[in-house]
Amino acid sequence: MNAFQQAFIEQKRNPKPSQHEINKDWDKAKLEDVKRTRAKNKPEEKKQDDYFEDINLDTKGMSQGERIETIVQWAHSQEVKSTLFEVTALRFHQQQHGLATKEEYRIFNGRMISFWYQPPNTTTLQSYDRYPLVLVIKRRSNGFTGINFHYLGIRERAELLTYMRDRLAWEHDPKKTRLQITYQMLLSKKRYKYFRPALKSYYKTNIKSRYIHIMEKNWDKALLLPIESFEGNVPITRIWRESKRIAIRESNRTHTQMR
Repeated sequence: MNAFQQAFIEQKRNPKPSQHEINKDWDKAKLEDVKRTRAKNKPEEKKQDDYFEDINLDTKGMSQGERIETIVQWAHSQEVKSTLFEVTALRFHQQQHGLATKEEYRIFNGRMISFWYQPPNTTTLQSYDRYPLVLVIKRRSNGFTGINFHYLGIRERAELLTYMRDRLAWEHDPKKTRLQITYQMLLSKKRYKYFRPALKSYYKTNIKSRYIHIMEKNWDKALLLPIESFEGNVPITRIWRESKRIAIRESNRTHTQMR
C-alpha cells in the first residue's frame, strides 16, 4: 500500500469535521470561557453590615462613673453623629432581622429586645413608642413587662443600665446570657429609680414583628442608637424631662415611707 492509499484510508477513518461542527465547537468554547471569566471576576459575597459594629464604644473594665460618662460623651460626639446619621428605627429593624437566627426569636427575662409595637386605640394616647428597646423583667402568657429605655434621656439610660449590670447577678449561657432581675430588686435600691417611668407592659396581640435580641455585649451601644420612634403630639425632650421628674419624686416618696 502506497502513501496515497494510506492517507485515503486514514481520512475515511477520521473524517474532517464540517464547518458547521467547527463553528459549534467554537461557540461552545467561547461560552465556557465567558463563564470562567465571570466566575473569576464575580465579587465575593459581602457580609451584611451591622450598626453595632460601626460603633467603637468599649466600656469593658471601666468603673461605673467612667462608663456612664463615656456613654454620655459618645452619644453627643461628632463621631456617633457621623456614624449613625442614616440610622432609623425601620432600617435598624430590617437590618437586624436579616442578621437574626431562629434561636434568637424567643424572649427571656433579663434579655434586651426590640420589636415593632402597635397599641390599640392609638387616638386616645398622648404618645407611644413604635419601636421599644426593652429589658424584659417578667414574662406573662399574653405578653411581658420590661424597662423601655427610650423613655429615658441618655444619661438616665446609662446610669440605670450601668448600676443594674454591675450590681445584679448574671446567668451566662452561649445562647441566652441574661440579667437576673425582678421588680422587687429594682425597688430595693434608690439607684434604680429611673426604671419607674420606663416600666411598660406589652401584649403579644399588639406586637407586629419578630423580636430582635440585643446581645449583652451591645447593650451600651443600643442606648446610643437613635431608634426611638414616638407617635403623638408630645416632644421626646418633654417625655425625657417628665420621666426624670417622676423617677426622682417616686423614689423620694418610697424611701421616706421606708424610714
